[in-house]
Amino acid sequence: MTTSVIRVAFDPGSSLTKIIYSVDSSRPKLITMASETLKLDEESVGLSERDTVGILSGVNDAYLKYRKRDDRVYIVGQLANEFSATVDLSQSKYESAIPKFLAAIGAILNKEQCDGTDFEVIPLILLPYNEFASQDGFVQKLEGRGKRYYFRDRKICLSFPEIVVMPEGGGYLLELKSRYGAGWLEKRESVCVLMIGHRNASFLTFSHGRLNTKRSATSDWGFVRLVDRAIEHSSGQNRNRLTRDIYELGDDISANHPVVQSLTRTKELDNMRDEAAQLADAIQLARKEYWQLLRQWMSEIVPRRVDSLTIAGGGASYLHSELFQYFNWAEPNWHVIDNGSSLLRDYPDSSLQHRVGDVYSGYLSHFKVSAMEAV
Repeated sequence: MTTSVIRVAFDPGSSLTKIIYSVDSSRPKLITMASETLKLDEESVGLSERDTVGILSGVNDAYLKYRKRDDRVYIVGQLANEFSATVDLSQSKYESAIPKFLAAIGAILNKEQCDGTDFEVIPLILLPYNEFASQDGFVQKLEGRGKRYYFRDRKICLSFPEIVVMPEGGGYLLELKSRYGAGWLEKRESVCVLMIGHRNASFLTFSHGRLNTKRSATSDWGFVRLVDRAIEHSSGQNRNRLTRDIYELGDDISANHPVVQSLTRTKELDNMRDEAAQLADAIQLARKEYWQLLRQWMSEIVPRRVDSLTIAGGGASYLHSELFQYFNWAEPNWHVIDNGSSLLRDYPDSSLQHRVGDVYSGYLSHFKVSAMEAV
């Protein structure tokens, strides 16, 4: 029996796990999974499934264990969300990335109806720049855990001919190398990538083809910090509720906006107006404060001269107007995936245009897949 080969680019984001994959010679596809993980008694998962009305799938009902005799399992993504798990933003991404990655492989096998037990997996994995130093330990643990585990009671055995780990933003560097060649990179002093995601903001600078550690950094100034500041200036709000709604508002922050009004908790009409006005003011103030802090961090890390600058990420899309003014001198490339792309065809969330570019660019360049082949 021929062993299937799975090529996968994996980004264990704090708001959404993004996976680009192909099985054997198929075209690349996208799956996304919620970022929550939780360890739970297997019996509780079984009871939950018995009570489920609707469709069970490997993507939305993911759980796994490392030994068959274990009575506790890791539940991942939407299933963990349903058990009220939350993302611990103080935890290193690489710690939760192991069960997330193995769950993603199980979900792919389920979705593609791949039979058998043994599979060859060739991954490109993106981790925050400030966790990149932990890559050796991460790779060793992934190889050990993936050798044999059980996904939704199915035994899976993975072999890894090669595991490549890159800092977040590295997918765009691979794309630039693929587009212009290694010689182009070697001749340039400051090829930069700015990524603003949910949890982190990262700025990478490559000088003469190598990472410039003095001009590269990851900060905690991801989009969630703006949300937290809005919570501080308002009452009765929480991260989960505000994150999506603030992003949807964009620049149109007004008390009359339907999204702002939907966030009010009072029932009396006059009170609703007052609360909506207070909430709009809180979001506007949070955005202003967040931008000031982010700008201060960037002023300390951005080189004085830039040869190439790529800007990407959901948080960067939200702050487009501020970043456009700040970096106008650098003539940045705003990386956005065409919403009509076959990759996003089944996904109604338009924000994915800005959120999957790093992992998609990494996949296409690392596995040498042309844009035409990917369609």
